[in-house]
Amino acid sequence: AEAVAECDVTALAIERRQFQQLLDSSPGFRKLVFGNFSSRLADVIRRLEAVVFTPIDPRLAALLLEAGRSGSLQSITHQGIAVELGTAREVASRHLKRFEQQGLIHLGRGHITIADEAGLLRLRDEPT
Repeated sequence: AEAVAECDVTALAIERRQFQQLLDSSPGFRKLVFGNFSSRLADVIRRLEAVVFTPIDPRLAALLLEAGRSGSLQSITHQGIAVELGTAREVASRHLKRFEQQGLIHLGRGHITIADEAGLLRLRDEPT
């Protein structure tokens, strides 16, 4: 497992025995733990379904559009894109280069610029 904190985090570590006691004795704690667990499991299943059933081009287009809206395209890496898409960096790089050749994006060192948002939207929304 791997985790990346995108902001400062305050965390508390408790021993397994204490954790088990809280699960057994506190309905509120039990609800919090299993609610978070079920939410994360649903996220994993959604991502797995996307990786298995949706081609990479629409997923990449959606990721680029979202990153562009949030202002993250200035610091996005090919490796970061690959991790988000559940693929290898080489695969992400190859598709990004093809998007650039199609005039959808411009690749620069350490950043990506969207050149044809409408084209990315069409690609994102194509039926699979």
